[in-house]
Amino acid sequence: MGDILVGTAVTDVTGVAHFTVRRSAHTNFWVHQDTGDGYAHTASELYQLHIRGTVALTVPTYARHGRAFTVTATVNPSGSGQLVTLQRRVGTGWVTITRARTSGNRATMSVLCRTVATWDLPAVVANSAHWYGGSSRTMRVRIL
Repeated sequence: MGDILVGTAVTDVTGVAHFTVRRSAHTNFWVHQDTGDGYAHTASELYQLHIRGTVALTVPTYARHGRAFTVTATVNPSGSGQLVTLQRRVGTGWVTITRARTSGNRATMSVLCRTVATWDLPAVVANSAHWYGGSSRTMRVRIL
């Protein structure tokens, strides 16, 4: 696939130009300068831009054992069908509790804990064709 023009800009008095471009993951870009005099054309080095997804996790502070509680993960950039995995800490590692696919930018999961416990829960979104995966802050829920 060839190069695609994604924007043009004029430099300010200090020689700096600013570009705003719609984000796209795993993008290679370079800047080409046309001096307009018919002679010199210069190009910058090739740069790679990688977008990492973010996940915001909403969990209750407290829940009752034996009853399900709801966890919501909000993913950015949004996109339906992304796989979100909810994990909890066990010893020094993490185990998967449940998975859900996003609808728009949200995934809602129902979680049941049968015992009194304190769980540390992060959510992880998988890599996609458009960006790298990401993870949420670890949130704590106390099961009473």
